[in-house]
Amino acid sequence: MIRFLILICFVSFVKLQNFDTPIIANGTLNVNVERKCPDGWASFQRQKGLYCIKVFYPPPYLYTQPQAQAMCNEIGARLAGIETIAERNYIARIGASYMTNLGLTQTRVWVGAYRVLQCTKTNVIVDKCSDIKYAFTWSDGNVVGNDQLRFYAADNAGTGQQCSQMAIASFPQTDDDSPLYGQISLLDDVSCDGTVETWDQNQYAQYVCGKLAPIVSYNTY
Repeated sequence: MIRFLILICFVSFVKLQNFDTPIIANGTLNVNVERKCPDGWASFQRQKGLYCIKVFYPPPYLYTQPQAQAMCNEIGARLAGIETIAERNYIARIGASYMTNLGLTQTRVWVGAYRVLQCTKTNVIVDKCSDIKYAFTWSDGNVVGNDQLRFYAADNAGTGQQCSQMAIASFPQTDDDSPLYGQISLLDDVSCDGTVETWDQNQYAQYVCGKLAPIVSYNTY
């Protein structure tokens, strides 16, 4: 009975946390947690545990950031941040395949990164807010580190660009007026309430959801 109660307490603890930690009680009970991503979701090992990512592009293909976040929430997820280069490459690859399916050469993907409050009031890049890794943070509650906060532009134009999209193109652009400036899979700060339609009617938005992999079994020994 005591072992069972300890196991129940451990399960509750793990569900409240975003990481997996074996536990030893009185030197006798070890618990291993097995997690697995649902079918159709890609699995990535993060420092806090196995993480699941999926890119979506349901019609009408134009969403604001709050709409994208709400659609992730409906399936028990959040807009995903990016912890590793493998995650970044996966999002870019899947986003590019959807872009091709739609007959486009450019697209955007909403990701879970936003400008911190103290850096939202000015478009003049000064002091600490000139450091991207200070000015932005991940919002999925699971990313460790900020190595993948890689922007090609983060100027807070009009002091209203508090959210982030990944820019994807099927070709390197060389036109200085192009919104991509030849960069592929880097981030751009954008208005949270804007859709890609307000930027270029030939663009369509996608969004990437993420969640900690569900627990499928517990093993004690």
